Amino acid sequence: MSGKRRAAAGAKARKSPSIERMLAAELLDGVVIEGVPLSILAEWPRLAKFEPQDRAAAMRLAKFALRHLNRIDSVLSVFMSKPLKGRAKNSLRLSVAEIFCHDRAIYAVVDQGVMLMGERSGSRKLNGLANAVLRQVATEGRMHWTSAAANRLPKWMSAPIKNQFGGKVLKAIEAAHENGAPLDVTPSDPGSAEEIALRLCGELLPTGSIRMPRNRMVSNLPGYEEGRWWVQDMAAAVPARMLGDVSGKRILDMCAAPGGKTMQLASSGANVTACDISAARLELLKANLKRTGLSADIVEMDALKWSRCGNFDAVVVDAPCSSSGTIRRNPDIPFVRDEKSLGELTSLQDRLLEKAFELLKPGGVVLYCTCSLLAEEGELRVEKFLSSREIAVKRIDPVHLGLEKDWQTADGGIRLRPDYWPELGGMDGFYSAALAKI
Repeated sequence: MSGKRRAAAGAKARKSPSIERMLAAELLDGVVIEGVPLSILAEWPRLAKFEPQDRAAAMRLAKFALRHLNRIDSVLSVFMSKPLKGRAKNSLRLSVAEIFCHDRAIYAVVDQGVMLMGERSGSRKLNGLANAVLRQVATEGRMHWTSAAANRLPKWMSAPIKNQFGGKVLKAIEAAHENGAPLDVTPSDPGSAEEIALRLCGELLPTGSIRMPRNRMVSNLPGYEEGRWWVQDMAAAVPARMLGDVSGKRILDMCAAPGGKTMQLASSGANVTACDISAARLELLKANLKRTGLSADIVEMDALKWSRCGNFDAVVVDAPCSSSGTIRRNPDIPFVRDEKSLGELTSLQDRLLEKAFELLKPGGVVLYCTCSLLAEEGELRVEKFLSSREIAVKRIDPVHLGLEKDWQTADGGIRLRPDYWPELGGMDGFYSAALAKI
């Protein structure tokens, strides 16, 4: 056999890492090296050409690595005198993540890890290093993994959280982020919640949401096609219920897409106007409304430019924020957000509150909420708003919403945290307040 033919045969026989691992490595690079959110990376054209199951598996692996990056680096530091950098470092991180997140044969994980390193680094020396390190991690790393600390929040998040809740709560929140988020759904008919929970093999929570076993393919679940429920974290489903009986009331959802609160209100008999600045996100809302058989008046525009006659009974302001309360389901947030944007966000939140107040009729209610753990985006925004408007907080008893009594804040709002209900799987961080126009 000639040299060329032998080389060709060797190249043909050479194995490559799985698509799942290659995509996961690209996602990890995008977040950690380039600072791009996973939601944007998921739309990359080069990812779109692969099968949905490969993309989903890659996203799960990348998220696991991000949630446990401190543990991964702690384990690697035990078996490496000098850390790698860039793409090579992320290749190794991903393989360590797979050792501890999948019930797969260790030899296969190590083999794939070596192939991943070779494919992405092009260095035989690094191939050998990956093989040696991963074998040690697989046989000796469990104790180091278990004893390592959870990911620390960046200081611009951790400092105000510690100041508001204390160091013990901060650590509990960081630990909750590691656990990830279960799948919660909201039934379109609350009266059928028990029956839907039974069909889905889910758990009916005290708030009326249904919590599902993890890693379920949503579109294949009973009742999805019929629109009997939609995906919505239990914490995100609480604010709309603070409005009480909304049957026949005119309600504006100012930042509506993808539509969880719009659907809650519409299913409860409200006449909802759903406004959002993003055409793409409104398409998701329209699809959700069509699937569930619900209706709303959809308006694509910047809510701050709303010039129509208002006179709404209620205006929902689910304001853009740091999303620091959703890190357990979006572990890329600490890597792609920074303190610089916080001032812009709080300014926007203030302006949205002011516009909502303008659009209310006398006696109407502004429902303000953010999926943030920061008082700067919650309690302090309401405090500032109350100081300059003829408005008062409606104190809603959390117990009536299926929550704990002490989750009510001093200002009358409701504060939810990821470390709450750990025995049930936790929840997203949320702040909500119902503000009545006098």
